Amino acid sequence: MSDKPDSTIEQNTSDLIIGITNVFNSGMSYEDIMMSVLGMISDILHPDRLLIFERGEETTSCTFEWHAEGTPPQIQRMQNLSNAQFDDMAKLADRRSPVLTSSVGEMEEQDERIAQRFNRRGVQRMMAIPLTNDGETIGYLSANNHRLEKSVDAKRVLDTVGPFIASRIVNHRLMEQLMATSTHDGLTGLLNRRGIDDAIDQQLAQHPGEPYALALMDIDDFKVVNDVHGHDVGDAALRTLAGAVSKAFPPSAIIGRNGGDEFLAMLIGDDMGKIDELLDAFSRTSFSCELNGNTYPLSMSVGYAEYPAHAANLQDAYSKADAALYTVKLSGKSGFKRYGPEDETMQRTQLGFTPRNLADKVPCGIVVCRSNDRGEVLFCNGAAIQMFDCDNFVDFMDCTGGTFMGMVHPDDRAATREELTRQLDNPAFEGKAYLDYRIVTKKGVIKHIANSSHASFDEDQGDLAYVLLVDKGERKRFKQL
Repeated sequence: MSDKPDSTIEQNTSDLIIGITNVFNSGMSYEDIMMSVLGMISDILHPDRLLIFERGEETTSCTFEWHAEGTPPQIQRMQNLSNAQFDDMAKLADRRSPVLTSSVGEMEEQDERIAQRFNRRGVQRMMAIPLTNDGETIGYLSANNHRLEKSVDAKRVLDTVGPFIASRIVNHRLMEQLMATSTHDGLTGLLNRRGIDDAIDQQLAQHPGEPYALALMDIDDFKVVNDVHGHDVGDAALRTLAGAVSKAFPPSAIIGRNGGDEFLAMLIGDDMGKIDELLDAFSRTSFSCELNGNTYPLSMSVGYAEYPAHAANLQDAYSKADAALYTVKLSGKSGFKRYGPEDETMQRTQLGFTPRNLADKVPCGIVVCRSNDRGEVLFCNGAAIQMFDCDNFVDFMDCTGGTFMGMVHPDDRAATREELTRQLDNPAFEGKAYLDYRIVTKKGVIKHIANSSHASFDEDQGDLAYVLLVDKGERKRFKQL
């Protein structure tokens, strides 16, 4: 029994609840609010330690700890604990909320395992309340070796404060998710451009004047991966290489997706000296992604620059790393390079031309098809579409049946197939075939065509034939086939 009148206990309890409520409504940070509330609760429980646990999908971790003077902290030891341990506590909490226990020994009647667990940790008395949100347990508030303050109704305080703590945890999680969305790439989980800028600004502010290395990494032929295999494979490639980049550099490095198929890594201070070794190992690694049972090989080109060895500032480091990257691109891809003055003189204008741009500017028809019996057409340029009086690629495929022989006049198909076979069977065949046949356009116009075919092997598509078509009626526009 308490020596205090009930009215005094009620007033003290109300005052404490109001005080704690005011802390929750203050402008303090999330961390300061939680620690202040734990401190106020400690004044009525007098525990060795107060703990706030937060529950995840599989594990539960201690996120806040208040401990009495002379009591060593244990928060680091209470991370990623099995949820099963706390499920036992939840069973007790179903009976009484909060769970008030004068001694751990009383638990033995309900669950001896729990009692033994607390005894091993030096806990003789224990109190815990579940923290819930919409009926779901999201954590626990726990006190070890408490001594209840008789002037306050501790059960009422904890019953009232528990939902406030739970609500603040939920709100904080939502804020963290929003912050992560604004600073992290949704597909790869890496920092996005905003997150990269913030992280670099923070590093440079903390380490003013320290040397650093800035590396830019670009997926080789990513547009081909997307266009040929589809965006699902492209997304899988991005996720795979994001993981590879993260593993290639130390945890202290800033890693992010700079945009599109480009990644970034920044190493500052002592880590910077390892960049050649790290990139050498990275460039020697074979990358691939798998989707729907298929494996797709991948590679990356990397260029980097150092401050202050190469660059006067961050913007200059970006520019120099970019120059080194495109030197790798122009030199065959799949490698890395440290910036050098020669990178400024590389002829980068060719990078402005995509294969489609080039194909559509060539004044003759280009068709790419498989080197098999059907000869399925995979690509044709604008000149080939116009040659057949078609409006677009779909129209061209309808007109020709989507095969090489479908392009040939029906009366010429047998002779064309025979001539093609003769050339392919010639021991002197070197991958080039020359044919002469007629075509019938969508409008019914017959044209005489000179055909030059070049055999090639593509890692993604297999054996292909690259076919050059010239309208012999306009052949005078060309000096030679």
